[in-house]
Amino acid sequence: GRESPARTAARHGAVAAVNGDYFAYTGDPLGFAVRDGEFISESMPHRVAMGIMADGSIRFDTAMCVGTLTAADGEQIALDGINRLLSSGETLVLSPTFGTKARAPVGSTAVVLRGVDLPVRVGFEHSGIVDLIGPGQADAAIPADGIVLVASAKTKAWLSTHLRAGEKVKFRFDFVSNPLPPGPPRGDLASRAGSFRGRIARSAWADVSQAMSGGPWLLREGTVLIDGQEEGFSAKDFVLARHPRTAAGVAADGKLLLVTVDGRQSLSSGVNLPDLAQIMKSLGAVHAINLDGGGSTAMVVRGLYVNGPSDGEPRAIPNALLVFAEGPAVRPETLLETASVRSGERVALKLPTEALEPIWGTQDGKGFVDQRGFYYGKRAQVVQAAAATATSLFRLPVSVLPGNPTRIYARFTPSPNNPPDRTTVLITIQDEGGNPIPGRTVKLRVWQGAGQNEAITDARGRAE
Repeated sequence: GRESPARTAARHGAVAAVNGDYFAYTGDPLGFAVRDGEFISESMPHRVAMGIMADGSIRFDTAMCVGTLTAADGEQIALDGINRLLSSGETLVLSPTFGTKARAPVGSTAVVLRGVDLPVRVGFEHSGIVDLIGPGQADAAIPADGIVLVASAKTKAWLSTHLRAGEKVKFRFDFVSNPLPPGPPRGDLASRAGSFRGRIARSAWADVSQAMSGGPWLLREGTVLIDGQEEGFSAKDFVLARHPRTAAGVAADGKLLLVTVDGRQSLSSGVNLPDLAQIMKSLGAVHAINLDGGGSTAMVVRGLYVNGPSDGEPRAIPNALLVFAEGPAVRPETLLETASVRSGERVALKLPTEALEPIWGTQDGKGFVDQRGFYYGKRAQVVQAAAATATSLFRLPVSVLPGNPTRIYARFTPSPNNPPDRTTVLITIQDEGGNPIPGRTVKLRVWQGAGQNEAITDARGRAE
């Protein structure tokens, strides 16, 4: 599933949040994900990940997932992943975190294991009792005390041969460091997992508490190292192009740095990855990685979006990095008078009293307020701007009005049910931000023939 970063932060009581990993339309994060020690999503074999360990230290590595299923007779088969939709030739583990239904495709096989010692963890051997083996079904239930193994037709024969109802089955997921050589990623990297299966003494990330993938690297040991090509990113369209960006890094003293940079708008064109690496280095990072960006880039502090999402509003995303701190759970709110500003201009938002170090932002993510309290008008709308302190919240709605006319468009179409020499002229007037401008008088001069020579634009900025 997916939701906005502010909703995720509010649901968990977090004081701040940034967006997380790249994702598929289904809401599946594409890389490594661990939450409170629970293994949620496997890594891509060539993508870097950040992990927060049980002792609070922060680790970065390119790790490869090695999954193993062991039958009661000792035979083993590879597990390809966890908590996502099944692809051809795969065998997956679906835990209750995936949902209540397996969503297994037609032609697949499903095996229900009960009595599993949940949650699933990295580097831990889990076991369960085979309860049911049968054809995969979209609405097959995932038990609260177990998992469902879903497998494609390729492994159906193995499952039928080696698994029996009532028998004990073991499975585990391990991680091994998988650094890449320079150059494009090799297609056979994932097959290296077979050489590790069954002989891993200790998983490289067995002590991980929280983890999230991203990519590519930005800094390693204080040196700029952008391995975009090795991790499968386009140099021209991604590494060297300007986009909104989100990054995570760690300073020499262990301080975690979460950074967002806006882009794709007049206030900020974004940054490329070499620039982002230099930003992280200037902030003191010694290790840093890039996270998902573009329309996903968002930072929430005390319930407010302090950046301006490039889509014009926050994007629903599958996961986020949340920051927690002690403080009051409920803050008194004060609604102040609505301010107004024209598109392309800015307005200074005022608080009734001298607030102590307020955080400025928007509650709905539809616009941008800088930390001096200036709101920058762009899209004509009412925006929920606000200022948050440790104990109070001041709401300052802002009405963004259309700016001065800068664009005029005309479209000529034959009028239906009229002689062929009669034409309708549709005029559209907009400001620089693309907002329609209503109430403007449009005059049309006709050199030959006759016609209506004056009209007033409607709410959509149109006149006929």
